Amino acid sequence: MAGEIEILSKKELQQLCGATHTRKQREALKAMGIPFITRPNGFPVVERSHARKMLGNSAANDEGMTIKWSGAKHG
Repeated sequence: MAGEIEILSKKELQQLCGATHTRKQREALKAMGIPFITRPNGFPVVERSHARKMLGNSAANDEGMTIKWSGAKHG
């Protein structure tokens, strides 16, 4: 259906950010430069295409996202 937006699942977001707490996820997304919106409950929402673009067009699938960490800050 045209106009649909795919978002990362909760599991994918946790894998991407390396955190389960929403505040830490938002901090990680900001540090990686990945745009997101915040739901009223504090949960960050990331459009799949934004994550792919910011992570060097890494493939994402139903089993999770393949992440290229080169250049990304983590620790």
